[in-house]
Amino acid sequence: HLKTRNPKELAGMPEAWSSFVKAFQKLDTNGIFEKCGPDFGKRIQNLAEYICQKTSPGPTDPYATLSHGDFKAMNCFLPATKDGEQRGVVMVDFASIGVGLGMQDVAMHIHHAVRAEDLADGGEMLLVDHYLNVLNDLLQQRQSKNGKGGEKQDLYPRDVALQHYQLAVADYFRFFLGRFWKSATPELFSKKKDSKNTALINRDVDAAFAFLERVQMYVTQIEMDRKKEMEICG
Repeated sequence: HLKTRNPKELAGMPEAWSSFVKAFQKLDTNGIFEKCGPDFGKRIQNLAEYICQKTSPGPTDPYATLSHGDFKAMNCFLPATKDGEQRGVVMVDFASIGVGLGMQDVAMHIHHAVRAEDLADGGEMLLVDHYLNVLNDLLQQRQSKNGKGGEKQDLYPRDVALQHYQLAVADYFRFFLGRFWKSATPELFSKKKDSKNTALINRDVDAAFAFLERVQMYVTQIEMDRKKEMEICG
């Protein structure tokens, strides 16, 4: 969360972006750095407070939930089962839990643990939509058990959830750029390539570039949304 980070990280966004570009420029065969532009660090810096506000609901605000806060693969355990017994994922390490949005954990987990090739060609949205479908079914079941059933409707509408997801992905990038990528090099990526506790986007160049491509799209959309809000507010 932005409020828990050292202010120097946010202040150093432009320099961190320049350093990352310089270190990985020769590996950028698809022109992602050109798409993002030399001022991408500054753009993230300018959006940081806005994104923080949008992803920091109060306990009683719409769509507020408990966010794990460190929803990486190493904190998810898949229990061994016998005789076809079904059991959900066991989560550990709740040191960073707090009030947030469901999509914050989703955004982190997808980019921490899922390979770039599995997110390509619509794979990212398949995962997001699966999460939403399961979540909305469970929420509807709870409503019915509480005697509040009725016509089925998504309690976490897709348009709202996708906006939250885009904000969360951009915020995850802000965290990564400020904490890890300011000193990242291809050599350091290579040394960590087999570290399962390290995010894929911090040890796999293809994953990092694919992440950047999505971030660039989402940041552009967030900038447009923010501009519309400012125009409405006068």
